[in-house]
Amino acid sequence: MNKSEKCSVTQKGRKVIHKDNIEKRVYPDELQQFLDDGWELGVCELHKTNNSKSKIGKTPWNKGLTKETNDSINSTAQKLSIINKGKTAWNKGIYGERYSYYGKPRSEQVKQKISSSKIGHAVSEETKTKISVTQKGRHKTEQQLEIYLQKCYETRSKNNTFNTSTLEESYYTNLCNVFGKDNVKRQYRDKRRYPFRCDFYIPSEDLFIELNLHWTHGGKPYDPNDEGCRQQLQLWKEKAKQSKFYQNAIETWTVRDTKKLQYAKENNLNYKVIYK
Repeated sequence: MNKSEKCSVTQKGRKVIHKDNIEKRVYPDELQQFLDDGWELGVCELHKTNNSKSKIGKTPWNKGLTKETNDSINSTAQKLSIINKGKTAWNKGIYGERYSYYGKPRSEQVKQKISSSKIGHAVSEETKTKISVTQKGRHKTEQQLEIYLQKCYETRSKNNTFNTSTLEESYYTNLCNVFGKDNVKRQYRDKRRYPFRCDFYIPSEDLFIELNLHWTHGGKPYDPNDEGCRQQLQLWKEKAKQSKFYQNAIETWTVRDTKKLQYAKENNLNYKVIYK
């Protein structure tokens, strides 16, 4: 079998290897024998350096072009779409410790480069629609959600950017005066008993405190058997037809807050909810 037949049958795609600044491409079934002979996988550093230097000061031909403004890019995008249709992305399901960059902080230079590359970059309406359709109905796994929530908490804690109101700050000050600052935890979470970010937690009292001061909490616990709650919910549903704010308010009041209260009761927590 000649190389052409070999490639077309079982050996699609050759691997780049290097040794002493010499590069060559070999078929997958030949790779191991070269590695055993001292060759290394990938492009040599000298080639990388020379390639990088040759591009300094040059503007890529496709910089600023999109498939909406360039026929060549549009044609390539359509071909790739057809080729990849039905295929599973190589990195699907790879997250957390399985991700190659997990735990590897980016340098300030890299961060600045990423930031600069995004300046002035407008996402087309078509792309926004595709992203929206793709994400619709997609839910994070429990592990993905855990990683995401923990990262959000750590970032906000580090930057002191928790969403707080003047009234909440006042409650915090009063609690510190009563129990001591070291005995008042903010955005506390107990994975087993109360897997939510509680506004305040007092360790010495094992006390969980939620401040439901915003109108989206309904002003009182939601009770489907209460006539006042039913009327308020019906009013919100009418307004939710035109407003996402009321859609979120319904979710907060009737689902999230109810779930939190249920956890508190099931785990017999020392639990206090304050409404405005």
